[in-house]
Amino acid sequence: LVPIMDNPRADLRAISRVMEGIEDVVNCKASIASLMSVGDHLGAIEALRVARSLLAQTPEQESGDGSSQHLSLGKLRALSKIGEQLDEYEKLVVRNITDELVDTFLSWGTEGDIDFRAPPRISLTTDRRANIRGVVQSLRLCGQLSVAGATYQKRLCDLISVTVKAIVTECVADAAKTTSNGADASAKGISGVASMSLDQFLDCLKMLFEQVLGLMW
Repeated sequence: LVPIMDNPRADLRAISRVMEGIEDVVNCKASIASLMSVGDHLGAIEALRVARSLLAQTPEQESGDGSSQHLSLGKLRALSKIGEQLDEYEKLVVRNITDELVDTFLSWGTEGDIDFRAPPRISLTTDRRANIRGVVQSLRLCGQLSVAGATYQKRLCDLISVTVKAIVTECVADAAKTTSNGADASAKGISGVASMSLDQFLDCLKMLFEQVLGLMW
């Protein structure tokens, strides 16, 4: 009777270990959304890492003949979609924290007047600096820090381009108001810049440098 009952006991222990593993994966996945909702990006990334580690685990099972067998949790039908869901969570987290980091860098130093001849100053509060470090660490853990850098570069170039166009258009319009030449008054772009006086051009150039340096400072 004892040997006969031993097989069911081994099976129950194996099933129990698998169920515990499944519960750990489900609980870990459920925590990701909660961590994201409170802005704990580093915690969400760590939860993603732990969930993937659990999926890759192989709880040891004891077969009827006493040998050990292994079953990967990720191969269970009940967890077959978890990997894809974790990938989607990671994309969402990376997109959110990348946007947050880029917006922070683009607004860096915009408070108050800036002396471009002085060394760069850290104008962020301690809490904000700590938040940036957390975001950078999260992106590094995901291997997406270089992607965030490329995103920042693109958005900065786009912003500089828009700023330059806006300032030149404004300067051309102001220069046109002071001229009596109707053709010059309607000039735009390069032709409009060519119609400026030397003083008007230098003022425009000074404004461009101030605004562009302000974006890059």
